[in-house]
Amino acid sequence: MWSTVSLMRGLAVIATHHKTGTVWMQAVFRRVARKLKLRFVAVPKNSLPEAVDFEPPAIVFDDHSEFRNCQWLLERPETRILHLIRDPRDVIVSAAHYHCKSDEPWLKWPRAEFDGLSYQEVINRLPDERSRFLFEMKNSAGRTIEAMRSWQYDRANSLEYKYEDLISDPSGKLMGAAFRHLGFERSELQICRKAFRKNSLQRRVKSGNSVHIRSGAPREWLKWYDRDLAVQFLRQFGDVLVELGYEQDDRWADIPEGSPVPSDRELEIGGPGHAGELLV
Repeated sequence: MWSTVSLMRGLAVIATHHKTGTVWMQAVFRRVARKLKLRFVAVPKNSLPEAVDFEPPAIVFDDHSEFRNCQWLLERPETRILHLIRDPRDVIVSAAHYHCKSDEPWLKWPRAEFDGLSYQEVINRLPDERSRFLFEMKNSAGRTIEAMRSWQYDRANSLEYKYEDLISDPSGKLMGAAFRHLGFERSELQICRKAFRKNSLQRRVKSGNSVHIRSGAPREWLKWYDRDLAVQFLRQFGDVLVELGYEQDDRWADIPEGSPVPSDRELEIGGPGHAGELLV
């Protein structure tokens, strides 16, 4: 039997997507689990989960919001969900940067669809930013965008947050509401809030020791997208920005002709004045 000091007796389920702050949320909730002696359970990708793993109390984390072979978990009466999304246009920019440099094993595997090259080899051979962004639209970032679109948003037990709102709330008011929603008791909230502060983006940027940290300004896509790229986005993803609450219509794509696209050097450093972004 798992020994716990937590008064929380349910299942706190954290659902993120690739490039939407996953590493950030993992760090926060792993710390909460450690301090409260709760089990932290990562949903397995390629195996059947054991039902005992999901016995409450526990924190359950799925970094792709798939809940493969365990969708039933989301419907349990003791389950409370925090689901995090991000502006799809910024997902594409973030993915293009991260996939060029990351050491994640899947990026190194030879792929038949790339004639034996790895994902990382292909994206690094592309000539410019636009090519990398278009590649991401068709591949990893595109799958992330479709996963965000297909999530069931009407679950009564799910709290829906945007990455942009969290990084614009350094006081942690939104995360305080999230911790309460997830079932943590009043006496535990101070520990939860401290875990959030300890893993703030600003603090992690100052440490400067992770490939996952770059820039975190909302609407960073404005620096990279010209009209042609915006049109390509609309052709592939249609009204996804309206569906996810990021735009009211397609007028965002009316970008003046000749808008400058930043250089490779700007892409590498992430531009000036950014607080720091967790890229996974």
